[in-house]
Amino acid sequence: MNLTIQQVSKKYKNKVALRDINVQFTSGIIGLLGPNGAGKSTLMRIIATLDQPSSGQIRWNGTDIAKKPKKLREELGFLPQDFGVYPGLNAIEFLEYMASIKGVPMKIARKRINELIVALNLTENCKYPIGGYSGGMKQRVGIAQALLNDPKLLIVDEPTVGLDPEERIRFRQLLSTLAHDRLIILSTHIVSDIESIATQIALLHQGQLLAYMQPEKLIQNIEGKVWKCIVTSDQFNRIQKQYLVSQAVYRSEGMEIRVISDQPPCSEAKKVAATLEDVYLYYTTLEK
Repeated sequence: MNLTIQQVSKKYKNKVALRDINVQFTSGIIGLLGPNGAGKSTLMRIIATLDQPSSGQIRWNGTDIAKKPKKLREELGFLPQDFGVYPGLNAIEFLEYMASIKGVPMKIARKRINELIVALNLTENCKYPIGGYSGGMKQRVGIAQALLNDPKLLIVDEPTVGLDPEERIRFRQLLSTLAHDRLIILSTHIVSDIESIATQIALLHQGQLLAYMQPEKLIQNIEGKVWKCIVTSDQFNRIQKQYLVSQAVYRSEGMEIRVISDQPPCSEAKKVAATLEDVYLYYTTLEK
């Protein structure tokens, strides 16, 4: 599996959403990480053939998806950020309806739906109206509809927004089980959604691709630039104006702060191990 994005840009009347994106994705879970407004959803829609780039080209296993979108659509599963359901239908009825839209023969669809209902732990509730489902259960139905055609490319856009912590953990575990022999692109602005499951991370900011590499290599890039120290309120106010403070916690002995900087923010500062959260802040705040 190979998804190649070459010089892709997207311009609207008063905004440039994407600027010359060049990247190649292969099998595994790709974490597309960036703040709101970074261009993630725009890129996902273009990959899913729901929109066209202003310039550039995307190839799926060598085929230009703009010229032959059917080739990709046959192997695509997509869970958009604004995924909606028919609240009066139960999960089986909804999935049968989605299968008919996707052109999956009903004999094959029913077998596939039964498999997905079991795999996604929806058996107990599959005959109840979806309108009564929790956020996490609705997302599982969303993943089920995306998997109806057993796709080789699965795109999920901001899938954990509105989910509680337990549901988010379950959703991440689910994606991990689906990653074998597939390319999964998970778009999010929540670092914890991808730090434990992504095989590669693409950092997107202001429409530009800032970095694309393994999580551990991203972290290595800022090793030696993360500091921790305990300071007074006056010191904190000064440091906050001069440095990027990623964390501040009140302690009995003062303010414990975590700072990302090439130089120590104060004489008592000690270097600490970098995290993916530090990487995210470093690239999207300091690296403009």
